[in-house]
Amino acid sequence: MARPREFETDDVLAKAMRFFWSQGFERASMSDLEAYTGLLRGSIYAAFGEKAEFYRKALGHYIDREVSVAEAMLRGETSRESAAKRLARFVRLPIEAAGPDGERKGCFLCNAAIDRAPHCGETKIIVQQGFRRLEDALEYALSEQFDKTPRKELRAMAAQLLANYFGMRVLAKGGASTAMLKSIKTRVLRELSIS
Repeated sequence: MARPREFETDDVLAKAMRFFWSQGFERASMSDLEAYTGLLRGSIYAAFGEKAEFYRKALGHYIDREVSVAEAMLRGETSRESAAKRLARFVRLPIEAAGPDGERKGCFLCNAAIDRAPHCGETKIIVQQGFRRLEDALEYALSEQFDKTPRKELRAMAAQLLANYFGMRVLAKGGASTAMLKSIKTRVLRELSIS
């Protein structure tokens, strides 16, 4: 008779998410994952699969937990702020992550796009889905702010904002100064006529 699981799947995925987020795929050994999650290797394999599958599940957990927060904010589901304020708040997120209390570990989705997606088709699909969710939410907020703008142009604006956001995340992770990130934010918002 099989022993019942003595752990919460979400708790383990949250731990694995934080570990892969800070270490990346290559630097994370199974021994490290055992120590960090508190599970033995056999339990990890049985519940989450081998390392690459565990990584993808942790990335999916990140998208479900972290990306969904940004989506809800951009769609106005969490506050009554104007679209302009929601867009400005989104552009400020990389600066907040790089502030004095920030860990400068970047965005796990962005990290995965660089670290793992080029080498793993399944990870690439998950990354593209995460990008699409953010791009759709940006387009939604932009359509509220610029309600007379054609959809094709809104889509291009959303893609540009997404590129700016992830560029800022990479710069922040690489040690860019807060002043530099604030300068980029100001320019991005000025181009959108948003303060």
